[in-house]
Amino acid sequence: MIERQRASGLVQQEFCDQEGLALSTFARWSQRLSQRSAIEQLQGDAQFVQLTGPCVSQVEAADEQVAAMHIRLNLGGGLSIEIVRN
Repeated sequence: MIERQRASGLVQQEFCDQEGLALSTFARWSQRLSQRSAIEQLQGDAQFVQLTGPCVSQVEAADEQVAAMHIRLNLGGGLSIEIVRN
């Protein structure tokens, strides 16, 4: 339905009126699918990278105590992953 709306050249309101659809439901699904598409695109571009340099170090844990760490990965498109261990 979303593809049909885009191909029609009508705005969502006009398309929903013609098809007898609730605009709020149509708009919500359009937004959900758009977000899912963006995430799938990021996943398709995913690669493993080796983290090295002054911000990454190996810590040998003594007596099962683990050093604190804070990692933030900016994925672009407003998405980020944050890992915190105290």
